[in-house]
Amino acid sequence: MTAEQLKGIFEQCDKNGDGRLDRAELKEAFKRLGAMIPSWRAARGMRQADANGDGYIDEEEMTGLVNYALRLGYTVKRLDRAELKEAFKRLGAMIPSWRAARGMRQADANGDGYIDEEEMTGLVNYALRHGLRNSNRPISNELEGVQDMVKEGMREAIHAYNERHVCKKLTFTVH
Repeated sequence: MTAEQLKGIFEQCDKNGDGRLDRAELKEAFKRLGAMIPSWRAARGMRQADANGDGYIDEEEMTGLVNYALRLGYTVKRLDRAELKEAFKRLGAMIPSWRAARGMRQADANGDGYIDEEEMTGLVNYALRHGLRNSNRPISNELEGVQDMVKEGMREAIHAYNERHVCKKLTFTVH
């Protein structure tokens, strides 16, 4: 993960838009990054990067925070074929392994065998085009409802994967 990507994750957690991160926003950022104890990691990050001691990480202090997180070794979480199979299973695919293989071929733009954050939209579009079913009933044709369903299924699969793998990682969000 690049410093710019990590900075983007932190900036996304600035919920009130004031251009700085308070401890709660920092906790949310480290939760997204897969910290085992996000509140502790946020406190450590604050101590490392809050140069002026005001209890906030502002733009000038962001580099210190990013460097701290990089030293911890956070990486981008990607979905492999097995994780896609689990996601399609949770979405109700009749043959999840086949759907995962096809989804991988359609969405894996860089051909690395993983679906990363940039490729997630392609995966969602693939799932929409192929009429996912929920409890053997067609999902609503309303695009937003279907996208939410697909994204939730992917989130559940990612969460299940993260629960099984205790390591530092970035769990990406689907917008």
